[in-house]
Amino acid sequence: MKNTFKAIFFDLDGTMFDTAPELIRAINEMLKRLDFEMLPFATIRNYIGKGVDHLIQRSIESSTNQKCDLDFNQAKRAFNDIYQKISHQSKPYEYVEETLRFLKGNDMKLACVTNKPSMHTHDIIEKSGFSIFFDYVICGDEMIYRKPHPYSLELVRSKLMIKKEETLMVGDSVNDIQAANRAGIKIATVPYGYQHEESIDHLHVDYKLNTFNDLKQIIH
Repeated sequence: MKNTFKAIFFDLDGTMFDTAPELIRAINEMLKRLDFEMLPFATIRNYIGKGVDHLIQRSIESSTNQKCDLDFNQAKRAFNDIYQKISHQSKPYEYVEETLRFLKGNDMKLACVTNKPSMHTHDIIEKSGFSIFFDYVICGDEMIYRKPHPYSLELVRSKLMIKKEETLMVGDSVNDIQAANRAGIKIATVPYGYQHEESIDHLHVDYKLNTFNDLKQIIH
């Protein structure tokens, strides 16, 4: 049966952009400001994918070997101050730009649906020149409920006036898959990303991409 997708929704971190290097730099600089030990790249990378609060808390606990009992808002302010200055340096994964350009050229409605805060999301999208591709961008601080709740997917779909069966979600995490499943739309996963603490093998996935470029075949 031929696919009739008219809209594709994309996660940001670990799906379109490799944001790990900048997130890790910001975390280690935050730890340094708080007089904590900095952590290896691989350790922090394991904590990426479940939101900034999770990333900060797990990093502090790992650095201090104890539960995070300092003023969390102080740590978050330090992180945001540092990350805001470097977030735009994140690079897209291979084939992302050319695939988005192809999809847009084929009259596909495109949206970015991310739990990432808006100030960081828009920095990355705008400074990479990707804003021209998206009909709609919704961020974590603009949602009543964040992924894995289906709220954001349902909201964007209604804004674009697209049916469930005409919509595809592309992501890398449990949050993306569960949100798509609960919203009743098909889900495609990328083979990279940041889902290290929790396996996605037991979840329902409609398409497993080998490269981002495989999206071209799915819509034709």
